[in-house]
Amino acid sequence: MKAEIYSRQNRLEESLELFLLCDNILESIKRPTKQHTEIPFSIAKTYHKLDDIENAILYAEKSLEQFNHYHIYHDGPASGLPLKFKVQLFWALSELYYLKKDYRNSLKYYHFLLDYYQGEYDEKTISEILMDIAIIFEQQEYYEKAIELYMDAFYYLEKRGESPGVLGHIQYDIGRLHYDLKSFQDAHDYLEKALTNFETENVKNPLLEIEKQDYYQDAYRLWKKLNERGYL
Repeated sequence: MKAEIYSRQNRLEESLELFLLCDNILESIKRPTKQHTEIPFSIAKTYHKLDDIENAILYAEKSLEQFNHYHIYHDGPASGLPLKFKVQLFWALSELYYLKKDYRNSLKYYHFLLDYYQGEYDEKTISEILMDIAIIFEQQEYYEKAIELYMDAFYYLEKRGESPGVLGHIQYDIGRLHYDLKSFQDAHDYLEKALTNFETENVKNPLLEIEKQDYYQDAYRLWKKLNERGYL
């Protein structure tokens, strides 16, 4: 399809024009086809690239509606549109609503994703979703809930045997949120654990030059502040 070629060439306006034309033609076809779902999703992705979040959401939601309609009409996923296509839509909508700062709808789709990946026992992706949800709660200053989610993510990553550097990042996030809550002893303890994990990672990978990394410097400055100014 020429629209897809234009998209790959980054000729987004021309690509969008052709995708919209296809979508208009599909409106006149009553029997649902795969294209009824795929074309609106392509339009949504193009609008996203053009930073038009409102229209990206509109067409991603349309694609999801068409996906559900297609599966009812054709009696299930064996008909040609796999469940993973719907999961892609959930990822897109969770991100798009987040960009719009519509956190309620963003959380709705993140929870759909969480249910799916828990069913797949995909601990890495579960931890990523938990961290994304934590960021949403942090944005709204629900720090206690964000800490709880970061700790859940930490559990999954530690269970998987993730690297000390990855674990240190989450411990730093937990530590700085405890600091914002004025839970200074907890903040100190998590920051200290983060610094230890960062330094352990540096022993394994000296080229990392941990002392030059912004996240290490931020964690160290906050830890040092807690030690020097009588917070504990």
